[in-house]
Amino acid sequence: MGVATSAKTVKVPQFVVEEKVDPLTMKQFSVAEYHKLIEIGVLKSDEPYELLEGWIVKKMPINPAQASSIRKLTALLMTRFHPEWVVSVQLPITTAKSEPEPDIVIAEGPYEKYDTRHPSPLESELVIEVSSSSLSIDRGFKLGVYASAKVPQYWVVNLIHHRVEVYTKPKAGKNPTYKSRVDYVKGDEIPLVLAGKPVGTLPVSEFLA
Repeated sequence: MGVATSAKTVKVPQFVVEEKVDPLTMKQFSVAEYHKLIEIGVLKSDEPYELLEGWIVKKMPINPAQASSIRKLTALLMTRFHPEWVVSVQLPITTAKSEPEPDIVIAEGPYEKYDTRHPSPLESELVIEVSSSSLSIDRGFKLGVYASAKVPQYWVVNLIHHRVEVYTKPKAGKNPTYKSRVDYVKGDEIPLVLAGKPVGTLPVSEFLA
């Protein structure tokens, strides 16, 4: 089985939350309050919003290149996993203060486990965002959200710089981040590790636009 030949380890900058809003005029929402806003129809469940650290944030539109990579990557992942793993596309996970909707999530199965709730961060073994116009958010604010919640693995499919950034070893606290980042480019194969066990590799050339 092939392995990465040009993977590059990169230092991950710390994520720092900067308060740029007046707390007297802005309100942060809890996950329960966010669910209530959807329940009573203030927010529609199919509207392009997600909850990030208490803020209701409008999601950026998906361009054709992003959509293509999401489709290809989803198809690849679906062929590689036993039914004990759940593959979700643009569906929520629920953390203590957020409810992001990543492009792809690999979570512990079975599927019926999530009939009445969304996966938690610790059940979400791998979270993937496919990024172009949203790159600064996905590598900054969202990286902090996932690291704070201790999502084990976070991938940014970086369509701007033509690489996949694989973040591991989350560190929570005041300035959440990931301790490790390894970059993969076309020609590389990314090792797939779930719950500490190798399950194969993923050829970057097959999904990176």
